Amino acid sequence: TTVTINGSLAYPVGTTISFWNNSVDTMNIALSTGTMIQVQSGLTGTRTLTGYGMATAVKIKSAGLWTINGAGLL
Repeated sequence: TTVTINGSLAYPVGTTISFWNNSVDTMNIALSTGTMIQVQSGLTGTRTLTGYGMATAVKIKSAGLWTINGAGLL
């Protein structure tokens, strides 16, 4: 499963989106435009959420910059 943020809807700065993977399968969290940075690791790009993991993404700049952090986030 892939969830895409920033597709046809432009979210305002400060938007917070939480993800819970209610499955043993992995879930991909991707941006259609912009950059997503994983907190602490600094990794960018599509992130994978393991089974039963939970993550939160926050838009921090109008130019499409998001941070993401959570349990089970790769």
